[in-house]
Amino acid sequence: MSGGLRKSATPLGAWGITRTVWLGAMVAWLVSWGDQLWADYLVFRINVSEQSPGSGTAGAPGVAQPGAPPGGVGVGIGKPLPGGGLGAPGFGPGIPPGGLGIPPGGVPGQPGQPGNNLPQDQATADWFLAVLQGEVRPSATARGMYVFRYDGGQFDFQPTIGVANWAEIHWLPMPSLSQEFDLLTKKKNLATKAPAELALWMLQHWTYHSGSSGFDMLSKFEEQLLAWQKSLDKLPEADRPAIQRLLETRQLLKQDLPENEEVLTRIAPLARGMVRTSGRGPHYTAIHLQQDQKQAEDLLDRMERVFHGLYYWFAYHNRPLPLPRARLVVWLAPSADSFQKLRQSLAETRPLATDGFYSRLEQVLVISPQRLDGAFQRLQSRVGDVDVLLAEISTKVLSQLFGNQPVPAEYTLSLQKLAKPDPAIKKILPLVLQHAAQDPNAAATLSLANILLNSSPAIYQEGIVATITHEGVRQILDVVGYLPARAGFPDSWRDGLLALLETPKSNGEFRAPAFHSGMGNIHWVYLPVYNFFNNEDRVKKGEVVFYEKTPREVTIPVKQVSIRGIIRGENYRDASNAKPEQRELLLLKARAESWALVYFLAQKYPQQLAQFYEDLARLPRDMEVSAEVIEGLFAQQFGLADPKQPDQLDLDKLQQLEEQWRKFMSRQSLPLRLPAYVDAKPANPPNVPGVPGVNPGGNPMP
Repeated sequence: MSGGLRKSATPLGAWGITRTVWLGAMVAWLVSWGDQLWADYLVFRINVSEQSPGSGTAGAPGVAQPGAPPGGVGVGIGKPLPGGGLGAPGFGPGIPPGGLGIPPGGVPGQPGQPGNNLPQDQATADWFLAVLQGEVRPSATARGMYVFRYDGGQFDFQPTIGVANWAEIHWLPMPSLSQEFDLLTKKKNLATKAPAELALWMLQHWTYHSGSSGFDMLSKFEEQLLAWQKSLDKLPEADRPAIQRLLETRQLLKQDLPENEEVLTRIAPLARGMVRTSGRGPHYTAIHLQQDQKQAEDLLDRMERVFHGLYYWFAYHNRPLPLPRARLVVWLAPSADSFQKLRQSLAETRPLATDGFYSRLEQVLVISPQRLDGAFQRLQSRVGDVDVLLAEISTKVLSQLFGNQPVPAEYTLSLQKLAKPDPAIKKILPLVLQHAAQDPNAAATLSLANILLNSSPAIYQEGIVATITHEGVRQILDVVGYLPARAGFPDSWRDGLLALLETPKSNGEFRAPAFHSGMGNIHWVYLPVYNFFNNEDRVKKGEVVFYEKTPREVTIPVKQVSIRGIIRGENYRDASNAKPEQRELLLLKARAESWALVYFLAQKYPQQLAQFYEDLARLPRDMEVSAEVIEGLFAQQFGLADPKQPDQLDLDKLQQLEEQWRKFMSRQSLPLRLPAYVDAKPANPPNVPGVPGVNPGGNPMP
């Protein structure tokens, strides 16, 4: 191929981290459940504020919570993945056998010292959040300790591990997708009695990975379609049209699209030295460096799952999408710096919603290999602080052994060395652990290091899934003409639809972890954000202060959201015109409000909403998409037109719809929430003796 691109024939593979795996007996109570399957979530919550509570060293972690139970470190025995920095795909999440050598029960937590523990309501916290899914089993060697296993390896942990006001691990078990699917198909028999309902549930819980032990929703969905095809005439008559559309879509998706030579030729000057890979799926081509082959293959596999899920979702809702004329092109940037240079080269100026962007001019999806959000960047700065503290610990422990001479560099502790301990580090670890048993600050630092190490797979997983389900969906809908990336197209309606279909990153500022993925479901982040900014007391006050008592303190104006304001994009203009320090939060608020309106309309008026988007897509490309045009289309599709002026809104009718929307949103809730800070005495739920934090059935946490 011209322009320096060349083909790579490496077969498609996957190293992705699984999302759900089998869980056997956890404790005696869980053993009694027999063959039930569970999914375990570990939520890592890390304070990345520059003014985190310290104990002498600026920015150093506070000591362990007073009376904390044993288990302060517990860095595990998993096999590390090669290469990368924190959050990059391959940062070693565990310690190899013979590594850290944690004694039974871990390093004991120490009582707090005066001035070292701020009450939670006084902490200057700025939280980073990530969720890792896998399997929990009780440790065979240490009482009170558990082993967390996932596709990337395994590590020991304790449910009550934490560093006061600095870092937490929450353990939340709930039924796995496999168990829920078996319940719906085998016990409730939805496959026969209500196949359309089962198909919708599967789409709402779609997965974007091919982990070796995970629940593969794409394979399960297509197996179910084949079963329905054999008995279509026996299915309930009302469900047959939806199932038939899904079967037709399955056939459509088998078509192998040709290479998109037009796009590849246009971008060739920018892609010199890159290779291209077309995976086993028929719809994508990836541009990447040769050494990033495995990442590219994993990315292609995930993109195919996005593609299939999206086409099935639209077919289910009686809006089948046409196939693109050629393969879609996705570009895996070599580094975060090269990603930013590509943004400039492709004249992309939109604020980033994820770790990627879709170039509407070149029809290329560009993805960063690293997280780019501000919370992650602040986490990276905390990583440097922890490295400094680890080096101080090793120097303090070993200085006497070297006659108060400088400690050789090979004996200096760091996160990277804990992830891949060499013989020199293995020699000093027992001494470091012995020291930590007597020094609460050393114990706290090692606890925080453990959390940072073991959360890195979750950090990358969340970033890539958020990007492909937002910008990847944007690319598909633009190429087929359903959501054209045209100048003047309202951000509120574009972002609202994309949010309906995406799986977001967790958000620490709003205590909003993102658990399972799926399309058309409650948004893990935007529902809490919408509720926060539409709180009656905050609206009445007219403002709210964020990051109070920190260098990032900022006041955000709050006013009651309106449907007309969303139609006109007023919330986005407010964000654009705000002070620089206010823009990020106001843009998040605008996106949450747009999602809330689109979600409501999708639930209550799905056909009108679909027709409204199709009307928007059919507008002439050279036509100015003004607020008046959008209002007219909205009024016509939702029965809100003024009888005397059919192209304008009847404000009384709009008010009635707005009241209906507010009541609807007030009833919405997340299926799973994060509990309060993990303290030294976790409450045991009823009927689950001795299992801290277990909440069977996936009910909302208190």
